[in-house]
Amino acid sequence: MDQLSQSREDSQREVRAQASQVTFWTENVKSGQVMRPDLHILNRSLDPVTNADFAVADRYHQPYVSSRVELPPCTETVYEGWDLSLFHYGSQISTPMQALPGGPYVYLAFTDSHGMSWTRSKTDLVEGRKAVMDADGVGHVRVNKGHVKEADACGDDHG
Repeated sequence: MDQLSQSREDSQREVRAQASQVTFWTENVKSGQVMRPDLHILNRSLDPVTNADFAVADRYHQPYVSSRVELPPCTETVYEGWDLSLFHYGSQISTPMQALPGGPYVYLAFTDSHGMSWTRSKTDLVEGRKAVMDADGVGHVRVNKGHVKEADACGDDHG
């Protein structure tokens, strides 16, 4: 690898340093007779993440978009399936996350400590906000307070 390529690669790695430490996953947990999809959001960086919000979408990628959530440094926040209520716009009746056809598909958008915006899906981390985050969507996610705990391996930039 030549020096210019190495320099570009190092620069890109530095730009992505904090964003690469912010991730999420869903976990199906048995609760009584029902499977409950819990959402885990992990910030392993030493800095808080701002302007964080997420979208939960069905298999047609019609998103329900959350309001802002806080991602303090070195924390894992767990939203149990019943902490997240999905409401169609104009409706007072919520849809449980486990009832989404083919879903849930989750997208997380946030701003890092350098003011750069990012969107993470299960498979990608891309600079900027993906259209699914800014789409009108079909509704919103009402978020109850998640359970926050200290993250393992805080500050490890190998994620």
